[in-house]
Amino acid sequence: MIQKAGKAEASFQLHELLVEHGQERKDIAAEARAAIFERNERAFRCTLATPGKDGGGLRHTLFEMWPTVDSGNTLQAAMFVNSFNVTEQKQLECELAAAKLQLLRQNAELEASNGELKANEVIITSEKECLQAQKQELQKHLKLVLQTNQIPHTSMDTMTIAEKIVSALDQIVEGERLPLEDVIELRNAIMKADDLRKPADLKDQLLYRAGLSTDVGLAMTEMLQGDSNRGASRLAANRSTTRASDSRELWARSNSFDECALQIRHAARQWKHGGNDDSSLKAQMTLLVIPHVERLLMEAGSSLAFDAFELAEATGNRPLSTLGFFFIKGSGLTEAFHIPESKLAAFLQHIEAGYVDHPYHNRVHATAVLQVMHMLMQNGLIRLGVLQDVMILACYLSAICHDFEHPGVNNDFLVKTSDRKALLYNDISPLENHHVSASFFVAAEKPQADIFANMQPEDRGTLRASMIDLILGTDMKKHFGLLSRFQAFSNQMTSPSTTNPVLSDATKTGQRTSIISAEHTMLIAQVALKCADIGHLTCPQALHIKWTEQLREEFFRQGDQEEQRNLKKSPLMDRNEVTGMTKSQVGFFEIVALPLFAGYVQVIPNAKPLLDAVKSNYRFWHAAAAT
Repeated sequence: MIQKAGKAEASFQLHELLVEHGQERKDIAAEARAAIFERNERAFRCTLATPGKDGGGLRHTLFEMWPTVDSGNTLQAAMFVNSFNVTEQKQLECELAAAKLQLLRQNAELEASNGELKANEVIITSEKECLQAQKQELQKHLKLVLQTNQIPHTSMDTMTIAEKIVSALDQIVEGERLPLEDVIELRNAIMKADDLRKPADLKDQLLYRAGLSTDVGLAMTEMLQGDSNRGASRLAANRSTTRASDSRELWARSNSFDECALQIRHAARQWKHGGNDDSSLKAQMTLLVIPHVERLLMEAGSSLAFDAFELAEATGNRPLSTLGFFFIKGSGLTEAFHIPESKLAAFLQHIEAGYVDHPYHNRVHATAVLQVMHMLMQNGLIRLGVLQDVMILACYLSAICHDFEHPGVNNDFLVKTSDRKALLYNDISPLENHHVSASFFVAAEKPQADIFANMQPEDRGTLRASMIDLILGTDMKKHFGLLSRFQAFSNQMTSPSTTNPVLSDATKTGQRTSIISAEHTMLIAQVALKCADIGHLTCPQALHIKWTEQLREEFFRQGDQEEQRNLKKSPLMDRNEVTGMTKSQVGFFEIVALPLFAGYVQVIPNAKPLLDAVKSNYRFWHAAAAT
């Protein structure tokens, strides 16, 4: 509806038309008049709400006002007022506003959610990067572990001919057909070999296939090549050891080694203030109460870091007799075999005096071997019930006597110079035969040192036979034969068909006798003494290097003697050519030491710390050789 309002209020009451919620909006009317008549605006609009009929919802009315003009487009002092019902439009606007507000809220929520997603994505990316880094670190660690635990392989075929024969027979039993060329190769190897328990063509392999330099290959050949089967084993497989109580009973008598050690020190202190007048025993007991010596002796019972040089200094160069007395007395063996302490002290001191002060094969070396042998027995052979007390005593005495009166040269030197020892023993392990024979002469010719005098004849016979086999087994020319038999035994022990495949801890199972034969007991003890004989390979690096330098100097001194006799210098023994030591160490570790310790640990798992120490020193030499 269009109405006409004049400029003056009297002509038309505009405010009566502009009503909102029942109230006249004079303010809006005044604003409309000002816009049209004063500011000359072309239009003025406003929307007002009034209640609907019968209490309905609000009714929205749009008012439009514009000035009137005459036929000449001249503004007149009046305006038109038109009104429209815009309730539905207003509702739509409200709904649109509400929808817009809802959309804004949803958009804000989405943006917040998107922010969380982005934050989560950052976290996930960061965690992914961390996991990737951890993966790479674990891969490096795994690679290092594999390198650490893997026994390095050379290009040599170290499988002995005897092992190849057994392998071929096993294949035939399983119904496999052997290739003709393999049969011919094995036949030729058997026909050419003088020792079936050594790898075929050992010399050629060491010189041309092991990756060693010529000097190192020749040195390894001289050390390992030889006839290891000459001379019968002196320990019969059926030798009785029933009289001797087993190792668990021996250890039960002694309670514990530490407790026995305390008893020894207590007795030593009593000797210091009195006791009988036996000079050998009194001198031995006097050393045991020196505090520094006491500490070193206790350390020798369990530590791979034991330093025999330090014990030699602390005891006035009497480390072997001191440690030997401590171990044998502390193990309860003097009581078990009725060995007077005075005779034990005298015997040990005579043996110690027979070790010449060579750079390597001296009383300190024998002390170090004794300490490692003690650890191998205490932590493995005795705990697992392998050794009976007569064998325990044999192992101790063999370690003590194994290099007695060593001349500082090797067997090859004795043979090629027609030394009396080589002539006496027909070139068969002259050093080792002399070590054990001369040791027994000490007891036989000196009654005050006869530690065997009060033993039962059967024990004395078993002890002598065991010491002979143990010490002769240290000849490196017997290495492959001994290791081959040991590996065959190891395979038998770990075979699924074996009734007792694993040696169990006798202290836990209560088992009183060994599950293995006397022959295999000896075999394990022989390998243990071989490990102890090169036990400096298990020492901390600095101490191991010191021993290596001592050995090298002894090699050089043999080379000097060869030069004086106009003999060709043995490989690695020319002091004018010192470049081969590092490479020879790597070769010795890979071909001899690592397979030896790894094979031993396969049967006696408790010895694994020694294998780990050997691997650590191997890595040092391997890295040095690569630079």
